[in-house]
Amino acid sequence: MQALILGNFDGVHLGHLALVAAAREAVGVTGSVRVLVLHPHPAEVLGRSTYPRLTGLSERLERLLAGGVDHSGVLPVTPEFMATPPEAFLRELWLRERFDVLVEGPDFRFGLDRGGDLSLARKVGEELGFIVVEVPEKVIDIATNVSIAPRSSVIRRELASGNLEVAARLLGRSCGIRGVVQRGAGQARLLGWPTANIDPAGLCVPPVGVFAGAGRPVGAPTWHPAAIHLGPRPSQPGLGDSLEAVLLGVDALPLQSAAGLVPAVGEYGWSLELQFHRRLRDIKKFSDVGALQAQIREDARLAVAQFGARCSIAP
Repeated sequence: MQALILGNFDGVHLGHLALVAAAREAVGVTGSVRVLVLHPHPAEVLGRSTYPRLTGLSERLERLLAGGVDHSGVLPVTPEFMATPPEAFLRELWLRERFDVLVEGPDFRFGLDRGGDLSLARKVGEELGFIVVEVPEKVIDIATNVSIAPRSSVIRRELASGNLEVAARLLGRSCGIRGVVQRGAGQARLLGWPTANIDPAGLCVPPVGVFAGAGRPVGAPTWHPAAIHLGPRPSQPGLGDSLEAVLLGVDALPLQSAAGLVPAVGEYGWSLELQFHRRLRDIKKFSDVGALQAQIREDARLAVAQFGARCSIAP
């Protein structure tokens, strides 16, 4: 048997993983669970403004596989796709995928103007021979007498507001970002704190500030403490905003390439994954280089302490 789940899956949060678990239960250990990610976002196809995403497409596909999916793929969103009447859309999807079970949440919509719902899916399923499993919306307790459903829009809102703990509870892991390391201005290296710079364009990040977090090359098994700067650099006139991180050892000093833990200083083009654990402070301008270096040392110390205080680092 094959179960199919269809959606955008931004963030691959606990609500998405509940769908995967329900699909696995429906088909058993011998069955197959397949997920199709709608991409690009329909707003992009329509030429409308879009909002930052929690995860890029490749990360979504990877996290779905890690979350128990047997096969993850992309369902291209085109003008023709969006103009397909709901029933025709579902019939074409079944002819292509030949699924036995369609697993979705109660607010699942599909087809032209999002006109199709689970009632229509059940009707089509009776004729074509597939069943529809409706998964109740998952709810997460985030405080005493306070529960929230993990939705991508809610997580984006909490993260953009700086509520890292709430966003992490709904995600089921620490809030983070992935990006390709780019050449920076080189000023941090001159200060003795070489950083890895990535471009967060198109991705949802917290408000500006300095953060304690963790980092690792994508695919590496080990996380390392990280001090992360996000935003303007007032102590370095002429430089724009940046997202840059220094990966640290337990001594609160930058990891050196000689240790074989991170790519050599000066190498670019490798993919870095960062997690934001706690906001340490606002960004501020320093009177001289010595004051700036002293603050960086303190940021590094706090980042290592925060890292050590965590029981585990979610992947």
